[in-house]
Amino acid sequence: MRIRTILACNGTSTAVAIVCAVSVLLYCAVEADGQVYFLREDVMKAQRMMAGEVPEDMKVGRKTSETDGWLKKMLKQFPEADMDYDGVLGEAEATVWHMQQVFPFPPQGHEFDNMPEGVSHYTVMLEMRDGVKIGTEVYLPAGAGPWPVVLTRTSRGRVDSALDFGDPILESGEFAFVGQDTYPEGYDRRSGRRDVGADGYDTIEWIAAQPWCNGNVGINGYSEAGMTSKSALLTNPPHLKACITSITGLTNDPKYTAGRGRRWGRGRQSGWAPPEALAEPYKGPFEDVAKDLDIPYEDKTGWFDMFTQQAIDEWNLMKQNGKSMLIVGSGAHGPVNPESRKPPAYSDCDIFWSQMPAFKWLTGEVEASDVESVMYYYLMGDCTNPEAPGNVWKVTHEWPPKNTPTSFYLTQQGKLQSSAPKGKGKPMCYTYDPKDPVKAIACMGGGMMDQRPLADRKDMLRFETEPLTEAIEVTGQPELELYVSSDAPDTMFTAQLIDVYPDGWESILLEGMAITRFRDGMEKAKKMKKGKVVKLSLYWISTAHVFDKGHKIRVHVSSSWSGRFEVHPNTWDAIASYDEAKVANNCVHASKDAKSRLILPVVEPGTSADFVSQK
Repeated sequence: MRIRTILACNGTSTAVAIVCAVSVLLYCAVEADGQVYFLREDVMKAQRMMAGEVPEDMKVGRKTSETDGWLKKMLKQFPEADMDYDGVLGEAEATVWHMQQVFPFPPQGHEFDNMPEGVSHYTVMLEMRDGVKIGTEVYLPAGAGPWPVVLTRTSRGRVDSALDFGDPILESGEFAFVGQDTYPEGYDRRSGRRDVGADGYDTIEWIAAQPWCNGNVGINGYSEAGMTSKSALLTNPPHLKACITSITGLTNDPKYTAGRGRRWGRGRQSGWAPPEALAEPYKGPFEDVAKDLDIPYEDKTGWFDMFTQQAIDEWNLMKQNGKSMLIVGSGAHGPVNPESRKPPAYSDCDIFWSQMPAFKWLTGEVEASDVESVMYYYLMGDCTNPEAPGNVWKVTHEWPPKNTPTSFYLTQQGKLQSSAPKGKGKPMCYTYDPKDPVKAIACMGGGMMDQRPLADRKDMLRFETEPLTEAIEVTGQPELELYVSSDAPDTMFTAQLIDVYPDGWESILLEGMAITRFRDGMEKAKKMKKGKVVKLSLYWISTAHVFDKGHKIRVHVSSSWSGRFEVHPNTWDAIASYDEAKVANNCVHASKDAKSRLILPVVEPGTSADFVSQK
C-alpha cells in the first residue's frame, strides 16, 4: 500500500473526474490495494486552513511504501520532513508533511464555506473583442487594494471548479481572484470553438485596467484549464506576470502518434479513416513565440500522464527566459490503476509545490536574477526495493540530460543484445486481425501494470535481454527502429518498453505506435509493397528509469494496442465498418541487412544530478 497526494471530494461527476490533475482527483476518495488518497478536508486541516486534526488512521497504522527503507530515502532528499528534528522520519510525520506541501483545494461543493472572511464577490458578463459576453466572477479580499490578481479560466465551472484555486489564493489576503468560463452560457460548441487565447488576452488586460488590480496578473489551471492558460500565454499579454499550470499541453508532435493522436480509453470504433499527410513539417505552437515570452512559467506533469512529452517540449522552448520550471513526477492524469506497481509517495510532483515561486512572482517577492530555469524529474527504479538505484529526484537544466544512445539489437531468438546480427535469418511473422486486437494494459493513465496476462497472444513478438549484470539508468526518449514487411497496403506496428522484475512482473514503462504509410515522414504517405522490407521508426515519449541489476529489459511488438490507439484495419482507404477490415501478415526482420534495434538513452552512473533541498 502507498500514500498518494490525490485530493478527493464528495459528489462530483465521473465526467469531470476524467480530466483531473496528477495530484488532484475530483471524485470520492477510495481506498484500494496499493493506494490511499488524501481527502481535501484532511489536506486543509494539515495546512491549518480548516479546523480539526488529520484523522489518526490517515497517518498511522498502515503498512505503506513509506515505511522502513523508503522513509530513509525520503529523509535524505527532504530533511525538512523531519518536523520534530529527531533524525528519524516516521510514517505519520512523512504523511502530514507531505499533505502540507500540496496545493490545498477546498472540498467540492463547499467553496464558499471555506472562503476567507471579508471577501467580496460580484459577477461580470465580460465582453470579448468579438462582442460575445462570458460569465466572470470577481473575488476581492478584505482591505483597500489594489492587489495582484490570479485568473483561472475553465469549462468546468467558473465558480466551483475555478475556486479550487480561488479559496487558497484568497486565504493570504494578498491576491484578488477571478474565475471565468471559457464559453458563454448556452454556447453551442458545434458552431465552432472559441479562440481561448484571444479571450484570455482580453480578460487579462481587462483585469489589469480595474482599480482593484495593481497591474500584475497571473493565470493558472490544470488539464483543460491549463490548456486555456497556455493559450493565453502564447498571446503574450502585457500584464501577464506568471503562468502556472499542470498536467496539460498544447504541443502535439504527430511523430509519436502518426497523426491520429493518443486515444484515451478508445478501442475499436464503428469505422476508420486514415490520417492525412501534413502539408509541411509539424511546428508546435511555442516554437516561433517562446523567444519573446519573458514570463515566469511553471508546469507539472507525470511520467504516465497524457501530456508528458508536450510539457517537456514546451519547457525546452520556454527555458531560454531563465525563469521557467518543470516538475515531472511518477504520476498520471489521475490515479494510477491500484493493481500497478507504484513508486513511493514522495515521487508525487506536488511535493515541490511549496518550493516553487508560483504566485510570489506577482507580489514582487521573487527577483528574476535569483531564479534559473530548471527541471526536477523523478528517476524511477525498482518499486519493491528501497536499496535499489533510482527512486530519487533529479535536477537538470536541459532535456534530455547528457546520455549515450545505446543499441540493443533484436534477434530471431527473442533476445536484445549489444552485438548486431550477422546472418540472413528468417522474418518473424504473426497474423494481425483487427477484429481481435491486443487490448492495452496501460501505462498511460494506468501506471506500471503487469503485462503477463498477454503472454498467450500469438500476434505479439517478445524480445528481452539476459538478466542485467549491472543497473542501467535510462533518461530521455528511447526509440525503436524496426525493419518490417506486410502483405497489407498500410498497417500499424505497436511496441511497449518493459522492465521485467526478478519475480516475473512485467512492468510497462512506455507505449508507442507507427503507421507504415508515414515511414518516410508525415508529409508523404506511401503504400507498402507485399513482402518488401522497409525501415520504420517508432518514437516513444520521454522517461527516466533505472533497470536494476537482475532485471531484464524487454520490448513487445505487435500491431494493435486497443484502448490507447485506434485499431488499424489494414486498409489504405477509409472504412465505414470494421466488417471491412482485413487480416494482415506482418513481419519484423532481424538480420545483417535489417538491423532492428532498441535505442536507449543511457546515463553513465554518477553523472545525473540528485535534487538537494535548500531548506
